[in-house]
Amino acid sequence: MQLVRNIAIAVRDLLQTLDYAPTAIKEMSEQRYNHFSSLVVALIETVRQRNYEKMNEHAVNIARTAKALFDDILKLS
Repeated sequence: MQLVRNIAIAVRDLLQTLDYAPTAIKEMSEQRYNHFSSLVVALIETVRQRNYEKMNEHAVNIARTAKALFDDILKLS
């Protein structure tokens, strides 16, 4: 959970760098961040319910979404 929390903080901070990005990249990144946030909430709820089988699925989806966000930021370079 701590790792996911740290990723969420890093992603949020990186999104702030997109303020000057082209509109298309900014909108896609905002959509991905919303998806990312809902995955984090789902993971937290899964942990609370002790549904350990679903935890890995949520963690993988969180990592994939975070990677897509980082890729968006790299497009700006």
